[in-house]
Amino acid sequence: MLLVIGLLALAFNVQLVKAQGVIYIHADGSVEPLTAPIMRHGNVYTFTDNIYDEIVVEKRNVIVDGAGYILQGSGSGYGFYWSDIDGVTIRNTNIQNYDYGICIESSSSNNVYENTIKNNTWHGIYIYDSSNNDISENNITNCDEGICIDSSSSNTVSGNNVTNSGIYGIDIYYSSSNTVSGNNIENSYSYGVSVAWSPSNAFRNNIMISNKYSFIASGDTLESFINDVDTSNTVDGKPIYYLINQKNIIIDPSTYPNIGYLALVNSANITVKGLELKNNGQGILLAYTTNSQITSNNIVDNDVGVELESSTNNTVSGNQVTSSYGIFLGASSFNTVSGNTITNCEESVYLYLSSNNTVYGNNITYNEWHSIYVYGSSSNIIFRNNVTNNYSGVYLYASSNNRFYHNNFINNTIQVLIKGFPNAFDNDYPSGGNYWSDYMGYDVNGDGIGDTPYVIDANNRDKYPLTSPYEYWSNPILGDINKDMTVDCKDLFQSAISYGLASQSPKWNPNADLNHDNKIDNTDLLTLTQNYGKNNP
Repeated sequence: MLLVIGLLALAFNVQLVKAQGVIYIHADGSVEPLTAPIMRHGNVYTFTDNIYDEIVVEKRNVIVDGAGYILQGSGSGYGFYWSDIDGVTIRNTNIQNYDYGICIESSSSNNVYENTIKNNTWHGIYIYDSSNNDISENNITNCDEGICIDSSSSNTVSGNNVTNSGIYGIDIYYSSSNTVSGNNIENSYSYGVSVAWSPSNAFRNNIMISNKYSFIASGDTLESFINDVDTSNTVDGKPIYYLINQKNIIIDPSTYPNIGYLALVNSANITVKGLELKNNGQGILLAYTTNSQITSNNIVDNDVGVELESSTNNTVSGNQVTSSYGIFLGASSFNTVSGNTITNCEESVYLYLSSNNTVYGNNITYNEWHSIYVYGSSSNIIFRNNVTNNYSGVYLYASSNNRFYHNNFINNTIQVLIKGFPNAFDNDYPSGGNYWSDYMGYDVNGDGIGDTPYVIDANNRDKYPLTSPYEYWSNPILGDINKDMTVDCKDLFQSAISYGLASQSPKWNPNADLNHDNKIDNTDLLTLTQNYGKNNP
């Protein structure tokens, strides 16, 4: 019954304003339809009641004053729209329930201030191909994007409260020389503030609180990362450090005690260690940065834990990473990713158009999709990683000449998925390949390497699969000749058939030479019997 009463009340209100679909403020100053509840006084147009339609402005240098009334749509279209019109002011209007609350295209010197804009499907305020506009003191809530500046320059976004955005609170996209200052961005379900492929923008005194990812910077050229972002901008009360052209500094809790977000742009010889970095688009961003070390940090709940863009000769090591993407290398080469613990990510280590990197000694577990994702990349070396309990161990797409060896692939739903070209999955004999928990072959000669390949697909195979996890395989219990983690009769058999052989023999089994004197004799047999029955704990 309450719903019916509410609908009747809404219908009554619509009837009162005699809605006609679209209201125009024409270039000659007239308002169409004449029944629209808008009073004109010169170039000032003032609402006299709530309006439930779209408004298209075709006249320059006008002020539209909502006088606190509601401009409400039915879930689509535009609240206010104008294109190639300059000098429009929209103020004091409650704009809700459209695709776009306000959409401005190819226009300049407009002002949008002191409006309440909410519950719009896409954008609260969208500015495209426009310049020298002022967006200030608006309250914007429950829109997919609060404010979007797209392909535009020299605009000012200041003093706005942007809350509960679905994707972006404030999005600066392919835009330059804009000023973003004094805004409060809170409770965005994805990003608080994004600056993407956008150079020479200035950010001051913006407060980002309780966003899923408060700040993110993206680009594919050095220029696109050059923005003026100072420490007056904060993430959950901590300052943003957006460092450009820095050299030879150490960033740790003693030198930088509170960091809300950290970016290193066009910098060299930087050490970042011992920090906790969370709830941003990137925990740490390196863009066009070289010879730096990211080590022993706790990087959690970011979109990307550590991101390298066009960066070389850096080391990312010993970090604890839990984010959507753990460690991402984009167009970056000759970097080392080692000794990190990467858990509960969507993608753990992601090499995108990146070559000649080394990824080793990482523990990669319980990730939702791809543990090691190699896209359009070549000549990377991936070894001695523990890749366990993930959806896929490795995903290779349009990538070639990468080498994987001495990794442990254990209990992944899909061990390897390849779309594209052949890659190497071993380091030849006797170094061996990888340990695969689903390998079903045998090791008749007891050298710790399977006698048949681990077949991935028609073009990819591990010719020398290990029969036990690499850590144990490389350092077994003394006497475990076949490296199956137990000293038992199988090892005694291998010792017996190798007894009396020297290293020159074609049947030589180096694993049976327990004292490494290049011969297999009573000393080796005695050592084996002393350890008989032992197994890997």
